[in-house]
Amino acid sequence: EPVDFVRDFRISVRVWTRIFSMAAFTVLLFIPFAISLPFKGVLGNAFKPWQRWVHRTWGKAMASILGMRVHKKGTVPKRPYFMVANHLSWVDIPALVSITGCSFVAMAEMSQWPGWGFICRSMGTIFIDRKKIRETKRVNEEVMAKLDEKEGVVAFVESTTSHGDHVLPFKPALLDPAAKNGIPVYCTTIIYDTPKGVAPPCDNVHWVEDITFYEHVTNMLRIPQFSCVVTFGEEPVTATDRKTLAKLCEDKVASQLPEWRSGSGGR
Repeated sequence: EPVDFVRDFRISVRVWTRIFSMAAFTVLLFIPFAISLPFKGVLGNAFKPWQRWVHRTWGKAMASILGMRVHKKGTVPKRPYFMVANHLSWVDIPALVSITGCSFVAMAEMSQWPGWGFICRSMGTIFIDRKKIRETKRVNEEVMAKLDEKEGVVAFVESTTSHGDHVLPFKPALLDPAAKNGIPVYCTTIIYDTPKGVAPPCDNVHWVEDITFYEHVTNMLRIPQFSCVVTFGEEPVTATDRKTLAKLCEDKVASQLPEWRSGSGGR
């Protein structure tokens, strides 16, 4: 049908325009940043604000190109802070970075993604191979080092992505330094929504099915726009036992989900 052909053509143009735009902007922004890295010591105190500006600018640009409208609820905590959030998709990262300029604890596989691995490393991402138990000690030490440097660190402690209608059990391992050192943990909740006439976010924005990254990104880039609401909990959570702390954080994040999410399949 001619109408279907025109529609499919427009969608294809949208997908490839967005892919090119994301790649082009990332290169234009991160080349000068990469050039500045060897002068980190010379720049001294000026480097951190520059680094955060690059990260926030990249996050905002990616959100704009993706058609993602990011809305903030609550107040971003002052650095240094340790924050946990529910995990729905790789776009959780540009959504949070666009607001906070934070660093992340992320799965080791991301470090091998072309281009994306460099971006994550430049953001000070701490990579963890969740299959290796011994990794936890190193990662926790790096998290503490970031906090000592007055940085903000975000960890996705569900260890995987969810459909968005509920929060998966929080794994306590990465909360060990917070429990042992009495560090308050801030709890953040991320939700996505799509406009009327578009499939729910669990079908395109959330990366939850057994599909490749390319398939997921292509599905997401096909939709014209979507929204992201990031809710920052006002009061941090503390506990001296990491399992107790994990449960408290899990309940806090879940409590910030809107009631219409429950049983909705992420819509």
